[in-house]
Amino acid sequence: MNDNLIQKIEYPGESEIYGYRDFNSELMSIVKKSGKQKEIALGIRKYYDMLGKMSLQELIRNKHFEKLKDTKHDLYCIRFLKQLNLRIIFIFMEDDGRKVLIHAFSEKNKSDYKIAIKKSEGIVERLQGGK
Repeated sequence: MNDNLIQKIEYPGESEIYGYRDFNSELMSIVKKSGKQKEIALGIRKYYDMLGKMSLQELIRNKHFEKLKDTKHDLYCIRFLKQLNLRIIFIFMEDDGRKVLIHAFSEKNKSDYKIAIKKSEGIVERLQGGK
């Protein structure tokens, strides 16, 4: 894992969450465009708390989390069901248990997921020392 490409996400919670270097700016761009910053910020905090406190098995049993299918790497997604159809793709680092947020996007149609998965796969390759 290339630790130079990840950073700790600062949020008012007890758990440690990490993100790809561009993740925060990507997420903030989506949130600012929405005009619903306070509402979305509360949702983000709630899901970050769940992400930090729950095991991977517990997370994927929750309707707001899912394991993405047909991906080259094990990718997981946080689904904000009411808020912009916001999605956050993350990976679980088996060697040290860290959960790393890698890509945020607003799902408007099926092709958005395909594009997001392709981008996320590229990020995972960079994190693993490829490209």
